[in-house]
Amino acid sequence: MSNRLGRVAAVLSLAVVLVGDSNIMLSAGHFSALLYGGWLNEGGGVPGYLPTIATLPGTGLRDQAWPLAIEEIVDAQDFEASAVALTVNDCMGARYPGEVPYVFEAQDYAARIDAIMRALPAGPVVWIDAPYATHPAYDVACLGQVNTALQNAVSRWPGRLLYLNVNDVLALLPANKRFLDGIHYTIDAQVRIGQRIHELLAPVL
Repeated sequence: MSNRLGRVAAVLSLAVVLVGDSNIMLSAGHFSALLYGGWLNEGGGVPGYLPTIATLPGTGLRDQAWPLAIEEIVDAQDFEASAVALTVNDCMGARYPGEVPYVFEAQDYAARIDAIMRALPAGPVVWIDAPYATHPAYDVACLGQVNTALQNAVSRWPGRLLYLNVNDVLALLPANKRFLDGIHYTIDAQVRIGQRIHELLAPVL
């Protein structure tokens, strides 16, 4: 394992499903190493571990197929916990020509979060909030709205939804070490976020 990862208190001996967009896809190797002590496809991890169920980069809660997709994965394997990152791309406007951009509405967004929570395994869910992306395609006001919606969801799912403030984690790094392109995390950021996922899950599992 790379020295870059540093040491964590203990690796987890459980199956964690990662749910999310391209940032989850890019980060899966480091998250796996920090959770299990082994790189994906190199042994040392949990047998049958599934790193991601992401569909297309750019997906978010506006894609209403997520609950069914999650249920299909969860039905095929037992998972004790989940880590989710599914909000930032709801703030990027139209993703392709002709698409109507998602317009944030608090009640609708709360229902979409709850639908994901019901579809996930019964164990704890670390939900990574939306980073304040510096890429011009992302609406900063919207990012604040989806993060507030996620914070509000914690009280609806007490003891189960563990809120991960990714912006606090990123603030531990110099500005030029946070994003590769204004939205996708650097390796340093992936490692920091993976460590925080581990810290949140370890006490409750």
